[in-house]
Order: sequence, then C-alpha cells, then structure tokens
Amino acid sequence: MSKQNFIHRIRTSIKDQGEGETIKSPFGTFLVLFSGIVLYADKIVDYWNIPITYEFQYYNNAEVFIWVCSATVSPLLLIAGYWFRPKSWALASPLAAYSVQMMYIWRDEKWIQRDYFWHHTIAFMIGFLLLILLIKWATSRKSKSFYIKTIRSFVSFVMEETEQKDYIKKEKKKEYNKRTVELVDKAVGNE
Repeated sequence: MSKQNFIHRIRTSIKDQGEGETIKSPFGTFLVLFSGIVLYADKIVDYWNIPITYEFQYYNNAEVFIWVCSATVSPLLLIAGYWFRPKSWALASPLAAYSVQMMYIWRDEKWIQRDYFWHHTIAFMIGFLLLILLIKWATSRKSKSFYIKTIRSFVSFVMEETEQKDYIKKEKKKEYNKRTVELVDKAVGNE
C-alpha cells in the first residue's frame, strides 16, 4: 500500500466518523425533545378533535388511554435518544413535561392552588436543575478535598471523644489511634 493510499484511507475514516457524529447528535436531540412532546398527545387529539374509536374496557375514555400510552413511550424515547448523544439542552422538554405532570398530581388545593400552578411548576424545574448541579459538583474533583477534610475532622472528633470517655484501655489507645489514621488515609485515597 502506498503512502498516498494510506493517508487517503485515514482521511476517509476520519471524515466518516465526523459525519456519523453530525447525524447522531441531531437524531438523539430530536428523540429527547420528542419524548417530552409525546406526553401531550392526548391534548393534541383533544384540541384537533381527532376522532378515535375506543373499544377498551380498562380505561374510562380514549384520552386516558392515549395519555397512558404516551407516558409509557416517553421514557423509552428518552433512553433511546440518549444513546445517540443528544445535546444536553434537549432535556428541558421532558423535564418541563414531567414537572407539569408532577404539579397535576400535587394540585389538590391542599398543596398547590390553581392560581399558583405555573409558579410551582417553574420552581420545581429550577429546584430539580439545582439538585443536578449540586450532585454534579459533589461528584467532581473539586469537592474531593472538602470530603477529605470532613472525614478527617469527623474521625478526629470521634478519637477525642473516645479518649475523653475512656472507652479504650490506655495500653490499646496508641494502637487504636494508629489504626484509625491508617483507615482514614485508605478511605480518602492517600495510600
């Protein structure tokens, strides 16, 4: 194989990989967005007065049946879309849809009054996003030093308390303290 053929094959391979990525991301983004939109299929059918022949005995009417089907399909679309590396902003669609559904569950006039429905929905979405950011921060490397300091201060507090209360015999205290420090160092990854 000549040098030119080798370079051409590498360029073609890189180009093919790039094209696959440009197709994957929009398709995944579409699926994730659609997973949030599909939850409103019952509202779309109702709004456009689409006639549906409904013959099932289990559900009260066609609208409930459509909602149950869409609530089943939506998470499946979300999972399938995530395999195609969607843009993270697309998750706003299912988050908004599920937030609205959560507020409908809680809208019992004891928890959420009708006038404040959208305020609670937006607050739920913001709270959920803040929870995700908190979890992301907690699992990041920046927070590792915070965990190490917390664990060490807790262990030193426990060691001081056990020394003050004389839970451990005096001849075993030195060995206990040494073993505790070794275990803490292993736990925080200093070995």
